[in-house]
Amino acid sequence: MTQVNRSMTGKVTFEIPTNTHLTSWSRNPNINAQLTLKDSAGSEVKFTSDATGKFELGKLNEGDYTYEIVGIIGGGTTIANKISGRIKVNGRNVSASESRSSAVPPAIAPPPGTTPGTTSIGSAGSLEGVSIAERMNALNDMFRENVAPLEQARANMAISEEEQEAILAILSDTVTADNINTRRISLQTHLQKLIKDIKTEEGTIKSLMEHYEIHAISETIKGLENAELPPTEAEIKAKFDFPKVDSGKFPELAAKAETFEEEKLKLIDNSNSLKDKVDEAKTATKAFDKKTLSDNKENLKRISRSKAKYEEKLTKIIAELNRGPNEIRLNNLQGRIGDLISKNDTSADITSITNFGTKMDEEIEKLNNISQEIEELIEAHNELTNGLAMIMSELAELAERTS
Repeated sequence: MTQVNRSMTGKVTFEIPTNTHLTSWSRNPNINAQLTLKDSAGSEVKFTSDATGKFELGKLNEGDYTYEIVGIIGGGTTIANKISGRIKVNGRNVSASESRSSAVPPAIAPPPGTTPGTTSIGSAGSLEGVSIAERMNALNDMFRENVAPLEQARANMAISEEEQEAILAILSDTVTADNINTRRISLQTHLQKLIKDIKTEEGTIKSLMEHYEIHAISETIKGLENAELPPTEAEIKAKFDFPKVDSGKFPELAAKAETFEEEKLKLIDNSNSLKDKVDEAKTATKAFDKKTLSDNKENLKRISRSKAKYEEKLTKIIAELNRGPNEIRLNNLQGRIGDLISKNDTSADITSITNFGTKMDEEIEKLNNISQEIEELIEAHNELTNGLAMIMSELAELAERTS
């Protein structure tokens, strides 16, 4: 008989205590009983039962609902049987009925002569380590989707480079009595423009540094360090344990048991491969963080310091130009300006940050290839685990029939 209770706070508890199928699912550690509640508008909400087969549905609005209950094995495989019915909410009155119930596989039962509980696989149904792949993919997304700071820095540095070339063109002519005044004013104007460009350049370099300071690699490393690792060989064998079968007396059972052992070996190989791949990811991400990313940030700090000193020296030269130097003094200042520009070659800095950007992009591509391999191994792990749980259920059923 279907039972629905409504508490003083309006929360609804739903159960079908006499349904042997739901009771069977609730007792089975490998199966979750899942209820899908649908209102008259077609909106759906899903609930999972507790160990006794009860569903806490919370507060329900007035109206008619339909429900469907299925058994879910491990990482999401649905048992091909279901229980369905209706729930009606009218004020404080709540009623329910079971309209259809089909036969379902029995709960796992230990074969005769074995210790109860030896077939339970506990939480082995699904590996939560999928977060490993998700965290690593976030790294790729962040770098590829937000390249604006890098592109902006390169664009601004290119503008500074053009201004430096314009100044060098002016310096190619010697200062004479005829051009001294126009030369001094021209240099002042261009140097002031260059300083303005450098200030803009410094701002975008700072933005690029901040971009790399909050790089996703740190969260990726945390995710790998805290990730749930796959079970060891000993853990798998303990969780998937089934007594030896007499191949002569029970050939069908023996064949199923052989398949079970073969699948168990595949799961062990998968877990070992997954552990190795996670270790590889840990090593690769840490190397990327400590070497490539760190070197990139240090390079940007070096460029930033260099730009600040460059700006300071240019400002001092402008101050000397303002004092109206004579021909000899202005020719000397031109020589100093030329040396200063050659020592602060913007094209070299552009090449430097471009090369780092390319190197980081290449290494992140490698990290994401590892991430993809991890994701595929996790998917295979869950499929193998769910398959073993189903085979174990079949073994238990065969053992019960042949006892």
